Amino acid sequence: LLSLFKQKITDGCTIRLEPIRLSARFSYVLKDWTNYTWTQDPPDFDFMQGETVGVAELGKLPFGATFDPVG
Repeated sequence: LLSLFKQKITDGCTIRLEPIRLSARFSYVLKDWTNYTWTQDPPDFDFMQGETVGVAELGKLPFGATFDPVG
């Protein structure tokens, strides 16, 4: 996919371009929810009393950009 992108960028271009750095973000949305119950109860994090488990907020991952950094 990356080589196809580079090929399309340089097609018809007579100017020598410097190498570029490319980053991509892929998202997946689950639209087909089942009507069954979960086989396991969710964990109870209240027993930790303020301590963190791996990350500070379970809804946020500790890497990547959530917005396009090119403005």
